[in-house]
Amino acid sequence: MWVAYGADSTGEIQFSDGILTTDSLVAGVSQLTGTGTINTQGIVSDIDLVLQSNADLTQSFTLNSQPSQNITLNLDIADSTYLGAGYTGNGSLTIGNGYSVNSSNGYIGQHAGSTGEVTVTDNAMWNLSVLYLSHHDGNGTLNITNGGEVNVEYVVWGGPNEEIHLDNGTLTTNGITVGASQLTGTGTVNAKGLVSDVNLVFDSADDFIQTITLNSQPGQNVTVNLDASSGCYVSGAGHVGSGSLSISNGMTLSSDFGYIGMETGSLGVTTVDGTDSTWNLGTNLRVGLEGNGTLNIMNGGTVNSSGFGAGSHIGYLTESSGVVNVDGEGSTLMENMSLFIGYIGQGTLRITNGGRVETGGSPQTNFYHNYIGGGPESQLFGVPTGSGNVIVDGEDSTWVNHEDLYVGYSGQGTLNIFNGGLVSVVDILTIDFDGNGDSFINMASGGMLAIFGDGDASLEAFLGLVEGTDAIRYWNDSISDWDLLAASAELGVDYTLEYISEGDLDGYTVLTVTAMPEPATLGLLSLGGLALMRRRSRC
Repeated sequence: MWVAYGADSTGEIQFSDGILTTDSLVAGVSQLTGTGTINTQGIVSDIDLVLQSNADLTQSFTLNSQPSQNITLNLDIADSTYLGAGYTGNGSLTIGNGYSVNSSNGYIGQHAGSTGEVTVTDNAMWNLSVLYLSHHDGNGTLNITNGGEVNVEYVVWGGPNEEIHLDNGTLTTNGITVGASQLTGTGTVNAKGLVSDVNLVFDSADDFIQTITLNSQPGQNVTVNLDASSGCYVSGAGHVGSGSLSISNGMTLSSDFGYIGMETGSLGVTTVDGTDSTWNLGTNLRVGLEGNGTLNIMNGGTVNSSGFGAGSHIGYLTESSGVVNVDGEGSTLMENMSLFIGYIGQGTLRITNGGRVETGGSPQTNFYHNYIGGGPESQLFGVPTGSGNVIVDGEDSTWVNHEDLYVGYSGQGTLNIFNGGLVSVVDILTIDFDGNGDSFINMASGGMLAIFGDGDASLEAFLGLVEGTDAIRYWNDSISDWDLLAASAELGVDYTLEYISEGDLDGYTVLTVTAMPEPATLGLLSLGGLALMRRRSRC
């Protein structure tokens, strides 16, 4: 049972001589009020717990630190679901004296303002599936000392205030997200995946197995043994500081999750360079989670995000900035689910010089749409949603949308198509969904927009395939500014329309804008004031 899971959520359990029996309790002491009894097999709270023998697995605590609080907490924590310390306040857990404890999930310093500390010492062992440190901006410390061992089956998810302190201790995990400065002391980390503030280069098969020594901090001498040869749970670059990841020379890295620029202030850069150089992601990709992230796919490199999940985000949370560059013939980004460019943060996608992006290709149609500027549920974070910018520039530069495309959903979105670039939408194209008048498609110099359906009879027929507004703009040389096609563009002079009945675009109508701005103006991408847009319904 959780009480107030989310970072900004609140919750309370009120007792009046009642009994609560649960397999696990994850709650702060201050969230438990009144008089009653709790029986639980797992605990993450603000108490001090010591486990050194089988006898310690069964314990009782009296919670009476709050006014009118008198609650008996009975623990029987053998093979618990949840175990840890520090949920909304201060708590500690010590596992010692050679004792071994198993749990499914561990939480240390969960909510902002909490302080949790777990110590595994004196040849003791903690075996668990997933470990979260300072998950929602709490303060979490894991000490592994004097021969202690912590074995995490999946991953150690670390937050901005985490610390893993080693003193002749060992941490073994399938993946870890931790800043280089957050690994203190002397000891060993064995990991199959890593997101940190180090520079990783994978350009030969031997590079997937490497040893990294962290010793830049006073008293720090941590050996990280990385083995990503058979795939890993998480990979990327930039946790709380600066880091990079390079995949080249035809190498393939496989991971479930990919994170570039995780925490506020971090800087992560990942480059996939060269033919057959590949990064396969089983779940999703975050470029700029809360920090600053850049993903470069170049010279024929490929990134595939083909697994299950909400999709991939460029500029995910507040204060984040994400940039993805797909440059050069054969360079490809494949996202099987949804792609969000500027979800809550700032997101930029550049497709240039023949690069290719395909999005929303899941068999589960009509669900995994693509968004420039915001997206569904982004408002739930309680902050203004993001700003997204997409540039498709150059012959054979292509963005294929296998589902709906929203240019401006709950945020500001701009799609720029220039110099023979092509964007195709098989289902519905919506411009400025929220009606704020801040989202546009800018087209020039042979840029092509293809929408499925027969709309070549007139510009009005083509715009009838578009929902939201008619905010498709071209460069109007007579006013030296972007202008609405519907306002003043001339068919055969500024643009053409063609219905295609063969090839990859069979069944699409292609709008090609031929008007050419000055080269310097193209670089600005968004000149001019906001024009009044007409709301339209799809015909």
